[in-house]
Amino acid sequence: MELYIIRHAESENNAGPEDERTEDPSLSPLGYQQAECLVNRIRHLRPTRILVSPFLRTLETIEPYIRKTGQVTEAWIDIHEQGGVMAGVGEDNYEGRPGMKRSEIELKIPGIQIGNRIDEEGWWKSRPWEDYQSTQTRAERVCEELYKDFAHSSERVLLITHGMFMRFLVGAFLKLSGLGKDHIHLFANTSVTQFFITPTTTHLGLMNCTRHLPETWITGTDRRPYCSGENVIEDD
Repeated sequence: MELYIIRHAESENNAGPEDERTEDPSLSPLGYQQAECLVNRIRHLRPTRILVSPFLRTLETIEPYIRKTGQVTEAWIDIHEQGGVMAGVGEDNYEGRPGMKRSEIELKIPGIQIGNRIDEEGWWKSRPWEDYQSTQTRAERVCEELYKDFAHSSERVLLITHGMFMRFLVGAFLKLSGLGKDHIHLFANTSVTQFFITPTTTHLGLMNCTRHLPETWITGTDRRPYCSGENVIEDD
């Protein structure tokens, strides 16, 4: 299997101040441009399976590619952002929110494949904030499921997910001790990270690659420019 993990394009939350964040933001104007740039990059990757988080910003990131190619996409709750769907600022003030309904996701990407866990009550269902250890456990579960389903195959699997969750997930694939977020640095918006995976080996191919973007369009959660291959694995 070839696995490609892509962070969503810049959201309105990424672009704005923290105290103005909303529970499920759209892409920013720059984010929509980044998503359009991502189309040809994904074409070059030639994915055979596309799995996308059910947040609005991830759906809007893949929408231009789906619109132009018609390739089937699957919504996968387990690759959502760390924490879940929350309103408020600061862990002590977060309140769970429902998340997008099944009909809302279908309207965003007609024909998207949606499992039974997503219904008209929303996919997050106003659960409490997901703590870091729970996120680590989820990342390890996603890693195990991808190995089980695809490691023996020639599939080219593409995940459209989130910056913080990517830090946990990449750490799980690299078998780093403790929490992945403590070892992995920030990922740029629409950056591509690649693994080559067999039943017995896991090789990292690309990390935080943004060569499909103009340099001035490369942003991370703190809006500083990034370079492909910037120091992304921190020393203990």
